[in-house]
Amino acid sequence: MSSSHGGKRDNAGRKPREDGMGRTVPKSIKVSQKVANYLASVGTGIIEDTLRKTKAFKDWAKSR
Repeated sequence: MSSSHGGKRDNAGRKPREDGMGRTVPKSIKVSQKVANYLASVGTGIIEDTLRKTKAFKDWAKSR
C-alpha cells in the first residue's frame, strides 16, 4: 500500500546560486592525530567558529 504523503517533489529545495559559488568550499588540510580525534568527536564547525573570532580574520574581512 503506498502513501500519498511526503516524498520528493519536482523543483523542491534550495536553488544553487547563480554565480556557481556554494556557501561552503571543501578543503583538505593536514592536522595532527590528536586534532583529528578531537574534530571527529566535536565536528569541524568549531574550526570556522574559532577562526572567525580572531582579530586577524576580522581585519582581513574588513580589508576586502
